[in-house]
Amino acid sequence: MGCRQAKVAPSILEQKVEDRNLNKNTNVMQPGYHIKSNQTNTINSIDNVNGEKITDNNLVDNRLDTASIHSRFSLEKNIIDVNSKPYSINNLIIEDRSSNKKNNIIDVENQLKSSKSTDRISKLSKQSEQLDSDKLSIRSSQSKTNVSVINNITDGTSIHSGIDIEKKDFGIISHANDNLVLDQNNKINEVKLASRKSSVRSQKSSISDNIMQDMINTTIPNISLAPLDTDAFNPKLCLERQNAIDDVSLRKTIDLWKPSSIQQLIEFINKLSTNKTQIEKVWIIFYWISQNISYDDESYFSGNIPSQRADDVFRSKKAVCEGYASLFKRLCDETGLACEKVSGYAKGYSFNARKPAFDDTNHAWNVVKIEYHYYFIESTWGTGHMAENKKFKRELEAHYFLSQPAHMIYNHLPVDEKWQLLARPITMTEYLSMPQTHAAFFEFDLQVVSPHNSHAISIHKDKYYAEILICCPDDIELSGSLKESTNGQKVKGADKVYFDRQNSLWRCQFAPRKNGMHDITIFAKKKSSEGTFSEAVDFIFDIKDLKTFISFPHTWSHFYEYDLEIVAPLYSASVVCPIGASYCEILIRCPDDIELHGSLKESTNGQKVKGADKVYFDRQNSLWRCQFAPRKNGMHDIIIFAKKKSSKGTYAAAVDFIFDAKDLKTFISFPHTWSHFYEYDLEIVAPLYSGSVVCPIGASYCEILIRCPDDVKLSGHIEQGGQRIQQGDFIQYIAEKELWQCLFAPKSDGLHEITIFAKKLDEKESTEATIHCLLPGATEVNMTVDSEWLSAQGYENNVFKRTIKVGSQVTMWQFHVLREIRDGSSI
Repeated sequence: MGCRQAKVAPSILEQKVEDRNLNKNTNVMQPGYHIKSNQTNTINSIDNVNGEKITDNNLVDNRLDTASIHSRFSLEKNIIDVNSKPYSINNLIIEDRSSNKKNNIIDVENQLKSSKSTDRISKLSKQSEQLDSDKLSIRSSQSKTNVSVINNITDGTSIHSGIDIEKKDFGIISHANDNLVLDQNNKINEVKLASRKSSVRSQKSSISDNIMQDMINTTIPNISLAPLDTDAFNPKLCLERQNAIDDVSLRKTIDLWKPSSIQQLIEFINKLSTNKTQIEKVWIIFYWISQNISYDDESYFSGNIPSQRADDVFRSKKAVCEGYASLFKRLCDETGLACEKVSGYAKGYSFNARKPAFDDTNHAWNVVKIEYHYYFIESTWGTGHMAENKKFKRELEAHYFLSQPAHMIYNHLPVDEKWQLLARPITMTEYLSMPQTHAAFFEFDLQVVSPHNSHAISIHKDKYYAEILICCPDDIELSGSLKESTNGQKVKGADKVYFDRQNSLWRCQFAPRKNGMHDITIFAKKKSSEGTFSEAVDFIFDIKDLKTFISFPHTWSHFYEYDLEIVAPLYSASVVCPIGASYCEILIRCPDDIELHGSLKESTNGQKVKGADKVYFDRQNSLWRCQFAPRKNGMHDIIIFAKKKSSKGTYAAAVDFIFDAKDLKTFISFPHTWSHFYEYDLEIVAPLYSGSVVCPIGASYCEILIRCPDDVKLSGHIEQGGQRIQQGDFIQYIAEKELWQCLFAPKSDGLHEITIFAKKLDEKESTEATIHCLLPGATEVNMTVDSEWLSAQGYENNVFKRTIKVGSQVTMWQFHVLREIRDGSSI
């Protein structure tokens, strides 16, 4: 994990607030209260299908009118609420929900009284743009927006987010990641929205009006996650932290240690950390524990927990969270590092998101002090995790080494609120309302746009599915899973996760197949990674009284990249044959430069069914018809592929469906066709619905009849084993029937492949045709071309062979010896 906090400029407001319980004469650590504002933020708002209001930079405009919102934004996962009495800002109402406005007052009056001129005020205004995340932060779904100047506050009450700022002579609203500056007369001057890119995104996003409109009327919970110490994760710290994690030589050295006692381990740590930073020393301890102490899963599930004292943990090399925290603190104490063990409530393996409260504290972790700043250490979760078989799986997770307060608070609520290290400690109710996250959520910088500060989602009105909106960097892709809570079974066809390019966010849609309790997990991975997806964030999804159930076909990224749209079947992961039909059909609409093809496989063995697919573009209806015909009843899988017509590469999987063929009495097949078949408007007259042809009884050839436009000419050949059979094809146009007769004569029994070619004739184009046939016993052979008789020649030894020039006006070849052919010749 990399730290993402940017280097910031000094703030004009700085104050140290001492905690009443802070005893300067003791060595007991207390969280610092050094408050410094140094970042800018935004005010925006959109909506999701669940009707929740989400902030975004396109929304502070005339479209909001008098909408009342409780704004929330985030930068670096620092989320701070807006709590104050209503302020009217260009018809945008920000409501005050604060109940405590007496503590932590920052008085800016003296800062401003000394300003003698407009220049001084201008300088203060520019400096105030650097205000940081210990004050107001409102989470944006897409891009960050600076509110440069906002005037005419209608009420003199301050906005409260853990630290109050009183409005006296000047109406200055100064909060984290936000700069709202008013002039001396509190008059409306300007609301300037200056969009900027997020530190982890390159895309410029805009939320569409229909999304925004759905969210305007929903109250958003006010949960502030601004850090108490805004300087803790400075660029220097982040760089040193990552360097320690990436130091392979340090790991190799630690891996060679075989300490016989905890005292010898302490000696190893002190020796290795000589001339190293405090961060490196903390990492040495964290890494050794992660590689040498296993989670005691047996004791955990049996409830028979042995001693968790540091010495006992070292000897057994097993521990639960209490033992991990005890050992980490002991090693820190013995190596000169200030460390505290923290107890609290964690959303760990046994956490039940549906319970309204914890029965008791259930976890322990640590806080270390490095250069006057305080950082979280979660050595238990950093060592590995519990697998589905209830066995511990060791897997180093560096995210839990010096974790940020806004990250830890999602899953760790300390008994003593001072160890939240937040500017405004959250309550148990707020903690339980937040979704359960995993390390990947923060490593990949995911931001939940909706549901806002909630672990529960619900079916959207007028829809049959629920939706989660998530923002993340361009190089991250997501997937999702819906499981039944009672048995943990994954619900097939219940998830549809795709990137909404128009709004630059991921839409994660989930459709249950029945009422009841369900669990949702969102997974994430880097697009460039060949590895599997990692768990990122969990939600609960409980459904009652739903009457209609839908499903989603599985889609790949190319489905959305190529802008494909399923016309039929809608909201279904499965397809069926219509009554009386022997095939099913899927209709897809896509851009003109995209072409499709499909495949049908038997689900039991994965074998592709030959002659089972017919995929073509219906020009009349401007959509693709994808038809699939099974050769027997049973479960089948349909995959539809797509590619750009201009691309020389292979087709990419786009979407798949389940095809359960039941009670079919007749089975058909399709011949393989290429795009020119439909481009030239060819139509197979016979054989119908068959990918194979046979020779009629008593005949030595087979026949295929095709109808096509006048400006198209056909040819063909027959092959066996990849070898073309000479003189095995005869293609002619029959004017009376207005169709092409394609005759093919094999030389032996067995499977053969027939290919028919089509070519458009240019008006100026001419071509040669060779007539070669056996006419035994003929006395004379005559032939006409363009109604003109040709001279009788080319007939010798019962064989007629003639090459002629055929112009574009020629529509037929006719022999005047048809009677003789029928009586005794073979072609």
